Amino acid sequence: MLKKLTQQATDLILHSIASGEVMGANLLITKGNEELVYAQAGMADREAEKPIERNTIFRLCNIMALLSLLLLTWFLLLHIIL
Repeated sequence: MLKKLTQQATDLILHSIASGEVMGANLLITKGNEELVYAQAGMADREAEKPIERNTIFRLCNIMALLSLLLLTWFLLLHIIL
């Protein structure tokens, strides 16, 4: 059962890579302290052609947080000037 789930997770990652959604990904599913599923595929660094590894550190970016900060700054500056 878990082997099949691991293969399905890998297939999902490979599909996301093929469709251009991501360059690479890894997935870890645990229950308590027990690892149930781990899957990885793709590139961690496209330019350096470095593959995803178990210990890959990802930089996550939330563009909405940046946008919210810019809008808030603009709003505050507008009220200070006026």
